[in-house]
Amino acid sequence: MHTLELFSTHVYAWDWDGDTDIILEQVKDIFKDKEPKAVMQSHPNILGEIDVLSNFINECLGEIKSQCQLQCEGLKITTSWFNKYQSSAKLQWHRHPMSAFSGVMFFNDCGNLSLEDPVDFRNYESTIPFSNTQKVFDLQSVPGRLIIFPWWMKHSAESNTDGERWSLAFNSMPYGTVNSNLSSAILEVK
Repeated sequence: MHTLELFSTHVYAWDWDGDTDIILEQVKDIFKDKEPKAVMQSHPNILGEIDVLSNFINECLGEIKSQCQLQCEGLKITTSWFNKYQSSAKLQWHRHPMSAFSGVMFFNDCGNLSLEDPVDFRNYESTIPFSNTQKVFDLQSVPGRLIIFPWWMKHSAESNTDGERWSLAFNSMPYGTVNSNLSSAILEVK
């Protein structure tokens, strides 16, 4: 038997070799005067203040542009924010519709990122025998690990009981001339 994997979804991962502890100490200052909640977010576009991370993520987005042969000049970070999750906190399943590719970077190892199978019908197996196919894939947080995925991939996040979970999330969009070989759908994005 041959199996054709026709509708696989690519999720990309890199490991940053910078010092996540230094960045985390800078970020903790942003949250020190905020009222504690289970899940807290920094002000938007935080990467504008952290060039070393912004440069790394932009390089990774450039690799995706090349790998996927995207018809645009490149992908650009449009929004970014840090997340602080208290022990046992969870962010519900969601997508990022104002993005082409979204991502998360971990700053400690307290929790995970869960990705849902994008083929909805596999989640509703009721008229056929159930399979042992995993419908959700959990990625354990590793300090410095960057995960980038298509905007439409449903995901959630949670911290474990050992402590606070710290991460950076972002969205990106194409820029420059987009879809230049489609005469009816050419965009010029700045």
